Amino acid sequence: MPQTSQGSQAGEGADPAPAGRPPEHPPRWSWWLVGIVIPLVGIAVTVLTVPSQSPNRPPAPPASSSPATTRPPASPPPLPVGLFRLTNADSLMCLSPPPGNSTPAAGLVQGDCDARPEQFWRLRREETGTGVVYSVRNQHTGLCLSVDAAHKENDVTVTQYLCGDENGLFPDQFWSFRYDTLRHAWRLVSRNSGKCVALPAGSGDGEQALQEDCDGGTWTLWRT
Repeated sequence: MPQTSQGSQAGEGADPAPAGRPPEHPPRWSWWLVGIVIPLVGIAVTVLTVPSQSPNRPPAPPASSSPATTRPPASPPPLPVGLFRLTNADSLMCLSPPPGNSTPAAGLVQGDCDARPEQFWRLRREETGTGVVYSVRNQHTGLCLSVDAAHKENDVTVTQYLCGDENGLFPDQFWSFRYDTLRHAWRLVSRNSGKCVALPAGSGDGEQALQEDCDGGTWTLWRT
């Protein structure tokens, strides 16, 4: 048998590379693609790993140390210059002498407010040198709002009486008016005793008016 040459044996089993074929390299566009994708991946990772931050807010202004403004107390309305009624803020009844009674020293009572002339009063400003005071004169009888015998204690009858003598008004016939801004009503305060014209709480028609301490009760308040 003829013998195969050594060179032929060495070449068996291997495909010879084709002549003239260049070595295999990745196409150039693939490198461009890699150059774009890698930076984008890096940006995405950075965005996902950085914690979100809320936008900076301006600091809150410091609390004001100035005191809160308060409304000034309401000014009292002017006192009436003509005829008026004295209506009790508790009973809503009017102060007057007993119907048809023009007797000096008669006690004053409350009754339903109507057109009776004895329910109307008039103020007169009195000059005393110790502040503004008034006499309160009944339109029907011409007598003055007074306190029985000028007593200064509580539970004394409020009356009508002659408006003084040749020496002027009696001490219990001078009155000041103090306005209650919450209830919009006046207190009639005797300059002689410092006490107020009042009616018993919850009282009704014909109840006697008394001199009492000027407390916060509506029975000491009057509307004109």
